[in-house]
Amino acid sequence: MRLTAAVLAAALLLPPIAAHAESVTISHAIAEFGEPKYGPDFAHFDYADSDAPKGGTVRFARSGSFDSLNSLPIQGEYARSVGLIYDSLMVQAQDDLSVYYPLVAETVEYGADRDWAIFNLRPEARFHDGVPVTAHDVAWSFQAIKDHGQPFLKAQYDEVTAAEVLDDHRIRFRFSTTGVMHPMTAVAQIPIFPRHYWEEDGADRDIGAAFLEPPLASGPYHLVSVDSGRQLVYERVADYWGADLPVQRGSWNFDRIVYDFYRDRTIQFEAFKAGEYHWHRSFSSREWGAGFDFPAHQDGRVARTEFPVINFRGIQGFMFNSRLPLFADI
Repeated sequence: MRLTAAVLAAALLLPPIAAHAESVTISHAIAEFGEPKYGPDFAHFDYADSDAPKGGTVRFARSGSFDSLNSLPIQGEYARSVGLIYDSLMVQAQDDLSVYYPLVAETVEYGADRDWAIFNLRPEARFHDGVPVTAHDVAWSFQAIKDHGQPFLKAQYDEVTAAEVLDDHRIRFRFSTTGVMHPMTAVAQIPIFPRHYWEEDGADRDIGAAFLEPPLASGPYHLVSVDSGRQLVYERVADYWGADLPVQRGSWNFDRIVYDFYRDRTIQFEAFKAGEYHWHRSFSSREWGAGFDFPAHQDGRVARTEFPVINFRGIQGFMFNSRLPLFADI
């Protein structure tokens, strides 16, 4: 009887591991809907040619201007192409709706309730100065957005309650929601800033302010020339750490990418007709129907092509405010 009581008492002291063990998924991808198109051993995205040659220069045009390279603060007009220099934990496939595949993070773990996620980082990930990318950089980047990001940017992470560094290559995010994947995909897209560049090596640098000095990053390109409001020139990083990853193989093939900025779309189109840049998107039926009567199009140097829209888009239309007397009667 004494032995039975002792065994019972010991059993009561043990934590109920089996009864409360959480089911954990370890995956190479995050899918908001359905299953990922690409399995864990995929070689490259279907739309990327792994044998594509490297080299050359491509020139793009942008409407408007810029006076900052920092997308965080509300001050200034930042250059949206600056995302070319940054890596994120995962990247979205262009042919798989709302599915994200591993870049800096090799795998992701999450529980059945989806109220947390752990990202396991690749030890080979490097910034352009050779310093490893760690979970501390990811946590610092998340906090920089929470502290300095403009309202719409902060709002993307409203459901993220904490970022916990478990070790140099593991970071856990906790979410206020359960049963949904959206908060997980939001943190998967965080641009990763180098903490040492902003904190340790750059006492005079402010991640919360507008700036035009090309910043340190870890992506496939780096900025080599900035002409405020007029032009940005990117060069491909020859020893980019992630070039052979499945999500990057066959992509980022141009040695140089140039963005020229135009304040007027009419002038911009005239520059295209003169051969100043290589790719033009036409949003005007008048321009599309009557604007291509110029020599470069007539002799075949410019091809006018319609591309079918295969991705999902929101609706466009006119919304009438029926509370106003003018629109009250249908």
